[in-house]
Amino acid sequence: MRIKSKGLEVVLLQARLRNLNYFSLAINGLFEETTKEAVKQFQTKEKLTIDGIAGKNTNKRLKALTKNAWLFTFVHCSATQEGQDVTPQAVARYHKIKKGWSRAGYSDIIDIYGKLANITPYNSDGLISDWEYSFGVKKRTLLNRNARHVCYIGGVNNKEAKDTRTPKQKRSLYTYLNYQILLNPKLLILGHNQVQKKACPSFDVYNEYNYLGIGKSNFMQERYPI
Repeated sequence: MRIKSKGLEVVLLQARLRNLNYFSLAINGLFEETTKEAVKQFQTKEKLTIDGIAGKNTNKRLKALTKNAWLFTFVHCSATQEGQDVTPQAVARYHKIKKGWSRAGYSDIIDIYGKLANITPYNSDGLISDWEYSFGVKKRTLLNRNARHVCYIGGVNNKEAKDTRTPKQKRSLYTYLNYQILLNPKLLILGHNQVQKKACPSFDVYNEYNYLGIGKSNFMQERYPI
């Protein structure tokens, strides 16, 4: 990656650099001069070739230093009918039995009454160990290994994508994301639809929370769906 590169690879690069305190601006997936300077600072500290290019050796070292870092939180919907009361346990069973996954796709669930439930356990050390990992987005999006995932129940009306969040769900999700940022100020929060060609979570995460005043550096306006 170098000047003018863009996409999810650059999103991950910027997030890793921010986690290690080399990059402080908003993440946008665009390799610009500020990203190049951050790469050069990292290369200097790690005694790598100082060329401002995120090549094999630079990326390998960045990956090693941020292997278990919590860089992202993804917002999802369950793609279930508006008003349908689906339990967190049912979501976990669907992923494990119907899809055949070894674990659930989400970390936390917000039901239609606004109640928060955890379905993939994690601790409070701010890292994502192997046992905390969940399958929220396909691995080929690159970002999933360093992500947690929150899902609200709903997102569909008559087979069409719709923001079905109840007022209680909206309050709970807003509070949840604010708390995530308190725990991890460098966190980048994304809608699933920003990295894959999906309607999920059936609303625009950036526009909603930017408007509500959560820190701009914790959200990304761009979409790079694969």
